[in-house]
Amino acid sequence: EYLTDELRGEIAEQLSAVPASVAGFSMKRRVYFLGRWIRHGGYYPSVMVRLFRRGKGRSDVREMDEHIIVDGALGRLKEDFIDENLKGLEDWIAKHNRYATREAQASLRSVSAQYVSGDEETGRRVARRKIFLALPPFFRSFCYFIYRYFFRLGFLDGKEGLVFHVLQGFWYRFLVDAKLFELEKQTR
Repeated sequence: EYLTDELRGEIAEQLSAVPASVAGFSMKRRVYFLGRWIRHGGYYPSVMVRLFRRGKGRSDVREMDEHIIVDGALGRLKEDFIDENLKGLEDWIAKHNRYATREAQASLRSVSAQYVSGDEETGRRVARRKIFLALPPFFRSFCYFIYRYFFRLGFLDGKEGLVFHVLQGFWYRFLVDAKLFELEKQTR
C-alpha cells in the first residue's frame, strides 16, 4: 500500500486544521492487479480507515479481514491510497492459499462471524455475509463470481480484471469452502 501524491497533499492540508474530536480518517482503496486498476466488480471504492490518532484506533476482533475502529469521530478523505501487488501471481496465490486456510479455520470456530460495533460498514458487511453464507457451499463461489463479474461489471476491467475476479471472487471463495469441507471431515 502507498499514498498517491494527491492523498499526501490532502492529508497535509487536513491535518493542519483537524479538530481534536476527529480521531481518524477513512479513505478509498484503489487496487491494482497485474498493473491494472480494478475499478469494477464492486471492488472500488473500498473505504477503509488507514489514518488515526495514536491510542484512538484498534483492530476489531476477527482472525481474518480485520478492520480498524476509531474511538471518536471519523473524517473522510477524498483521495485514494493504492494497494498494488508487485510480487506476481505466484506470491498472490500462495498468500491467498494461506488466507483461505485461516478463514476456513476461523469459520469452523465461528470466529469470522464476530463483528464489533463501531465499524461504519458493519451492518452492510454482516448482511452480505449472511446472504453469502446462506447459499450452499461450493455453489456460492459461482454465484459470487457471476454477481461480481457480470452484474457489478467486472468484465470492464479487461483481461487483468478477468484474472482478478476469477481468482479473488471465485477461486478464493471456492478454496475456503474446500478447506472448510476438509476440516469438517477431519473433525468427524
